[in-house]
Amino acid sequence: MPEPRLQEELPEAGPAPVDDRVRLIQETLQRHFIFRKLGLCYDYASSPEEFPRKTLPTSREARAGKPNPGGLGTGMAECTSNGALIFDGYLLRLELGIAHPEEERIFDRLIGGLIRAATTAPKGAMVRGLTPDGRGYYARCDWASHLFWAFSAWRASSTAAIAVESQAKVQNIASRWIQRLTRDAWKLPRVGEKEETGPGLDALDSHAGPQFLACIQVAAAITEEQEKWQALYAEKVAEGEGARIAASPAASAGTVADLKPLLQRQLAYHILHALEADEARKTLFAARLAETAQAAVPFIERYKDLKPPILEETPDLAWRSLSADGPGVKLGSDEEAFNLPVGWRRILHEAETVGASMLAAEILLLGGSAELAQPHAATMTECFQGVPWEQLWFASALAPAIGVHARGVEMGLWDEALLAPKMTGVNLVSVAQYLSPEYDEQHPAIAGHTQPPPSKQKQEKSGSRNRSRGRRRRRKRKR
Repeated sequence: MPEPRLQEELPEAGPAPVDDRVRLIQETLQRHFIFRKLGLCYDYASSPEEFPRKTLPTSREARAGKPNPGGLGTGMAECTSNGALIFDGYLLRLELGIAHPEEERIFDRLIGGLIRAATTAPKGAMVRGLTPDGRGYYARCDWASHLFWAFSAWRASSTAAIAVESQAKVQNIASRWIQRLTRDAWKLPRVGEKEETGPGLDALDSHAGPQFLACIQVAAAITEEQEKWQALYAEKVAEGEGARIAASPAASAGTVADLKPLLQRQLAYHILHALEADEARKTLFAARLAETAQAAVPFIERYKDLKPPILEETPDLAWRSLSADGPGVKLGSDEEAFNLPVGWRRILHEAETVGASMLAAEILLLGGSAELAQPHAATMTECFQGVPWEQLWFASALAPAIGVHARGVEMGLWDEALLAPKMTGVNLVSVAQYLSPEYDEQHPAIAGHTQPPPSKQKQEKSGSRNRSRGRRRRRKRKR
């Protein structure tokens, strides 16, 4: 007998309001994936008593490159990417006035994660994630992490929902980030090592090209050297008769494995379209957004292939036994191709079903066209209402959902009756309160993955550092 599909498992009592389901997704992320002490979202769930010993690498393992230099398969490799999607979703909810009061505390932590990703390694090198002590990282980054970080930095610097002091700090970090990239000739050296071989992000093609141009435009938009980066952008966007923004045969999604590169492309064009001053190019970028959005549409219904019995399996990912040379886990891949332990069956299944639907929906809505998105609103609504989000063990399947919902609200896709009343008079919360030693004891229900509170002596030693970080305050968006 074939295993049941998700659509055969929907409850008979009727669908839950979409906003209630989004709140469930947020609670699941906060309980199982977001390590609030660092403001980072790790990729695989575990019970709190196993965190971090069994779930994540130690600093020694990360710096030794075990099981591979990028930390692929460990749960750390997607911290920056997932964090950017969650950051954007929480920020958009705050901007739209649909956020609940407690979301501000989590958003404050995500600001800290954004800053740590670009300031922990030497010389401002970008990292894909950090070990739970906040000090360890893998030497190899990827261009996706740079692009997602640039997207977050741009969002943080272009909203009135974040205080001027925090914006200034992000802008200062962005200056050092872009200077390092130019100093490294747009290559990706490992932290502390010489450049890796191969083309850099500045390759004259339509795959890397939009990402390259988007990074330059972010630098022009949020750093103090605006004229310098605008001049470089004008030169590079025209180079090779516009080869970097030409139509790309790679702008399609033949398999689930193609969705993440497609999201990178869409994010780049989303940034470029928003920041472009030339009307002709702006029109072209709008066309590229529409092309990429359409390529993702066939995957929006993949959540219907989720098989509930697989969610009953308890993953034993055994990431320490992965190959030092293999990629660990790849969406749409054959498990045996990378000799993955049997525990990966559930993670891959979640990635190829719910994860694919959410990535496709994110790509579609980042296109910015309500006209293109409206025909698929009912499918996305059914996905929110039907997926057992609290049972998922793969953060990349949940991370896009918050932004997908918020962008749908912005476009008017959801029936207004499905939304909770908009929040007014939200109490602003500072990072200092969230970092205070007593916070865990006073709010155990939202402590998430946390170790026992430090001793009083350690608290006193870390107090000055925490108070320093706590000066970052946010303010409510002016209306």
